[in-house]
Amino acid sequence: MDRELEILIDTYIKKNSREPNMYTGDIDFDTDKKILEFLHKNKNDISKLIKDSTNINKGYMVSIEWLNNFPSTTKEVGYIMSFKSAGDILVEHSKDVSADYMFFSVMFNYMQYLELTLKNILSKNNQTVPYIHDISVLWNDTKPILRKTVNEEDVDIIDSIIKSIFPNGSTSMDFRYRTNKGGEENITNSYKLDLYVVKIWIAVYDTIIYDTYGV
Repeated sequence: MDRELEILIDTYIKKNSREPNMYTGDIDFDTDKKILEFLHKNKNDISKLIKDSTNINKGYMVSIEWLNNFPSTTKEVGYIMSFKSAGDILVEHSKDVSADYMFFSVMFNYMQYLELTLKNILSKNNQTVPYIHDISVLWNDTKPILRKTVNEEDVDIIDSIIKSIFPNGSTSMDFRYRTNKGGEENITNSYKLDLYVVKIWIAVYDTIIYDTYGV
């Protein structure tokens, strides 16, 4: 690996990694069991208790009525950014052995983010948006459009990022289900990559295409 690039990657991780050992794997079974005991004692009201509890504001309340005063594109930005942000946050929970099982959800979120950005570019340029999930096909459809607004070197960078991280024919389904419709493994046991480095390349991609959806 190129030493200068490795230093840049190390610097990025040092500056941006928030809590490298944030996830411990501990599960609070004691509190879970107490909640179950409470529900068992109030079995006639289980549905109401659970439904009502979701409307208690503990600081994480979703309230998006404000979107009524904004164009529909604002909501689209939320869809796009949420999957990238979710992937980024999950990477912070995926150091060392955790990476072996967290990568499914990390890669799913990043692929969904990529799919939405590419389809958004097609839509904004009055192109037919295909009802497919294949990143390679979507990128090939989008590439000529980006060449009109992004310099050729950056288009080549995106091309290399997509082809290096997501092999030809990759879809988010690869990380949603263990096997395909034919019963074959979507992800082989030889699969290997560093999730934080993937996070960096996704950030580079986002820097190039952000203006297509963020403004």
